[in-house]
Amino acid sequence: MTKTVIQTALDEELTEHLGYESHDAAAKVTANSRNGTRPIRRSSGCGRTD
Repeated sequence: MTKTVIQTALDEELTEHLGYESHDAAAKVTANSRNGTRPIRRSSGCGRTD
């Protein structure tokens, strides 16, 4: 559950920063775009997530 919450928060932060949703056609008209995803291991006070 923690992984899902963190990932959702990071996705929303990126959407806010770039100004468009993932897979949105607006990405084609800007040089600032999403490059995909990769697995990340995070550590927090709640433990580790992969």
